[in-house]
Amino acid sequence: MALLTYTTTLVKYDRYLAAVLRTAGVDDLITTADAFFFARLRRVEPRARVDYAVVAKLAASLNGTES
Repeated sequence: MALLTYTTTLVKYDRYLAAVLRTAGVDDLITTADAFFFARLRRVEPRARVDYAVVAKLAASLNGTES
């Protein structure tokens, strides 16, 4: 089980809530979606890297809003 979110601020808040609810040992299970993905990728290929710029390049190439 994992609780994934999209910002580190939400990770901190979720960890705070877990502490309030006294759920010990769940800090490692609460993380961002990016960190979760990257950790699993590293298990498969330790030298792998994620190129986040490729998403912007793809979006720019597929942009259909220009005249």
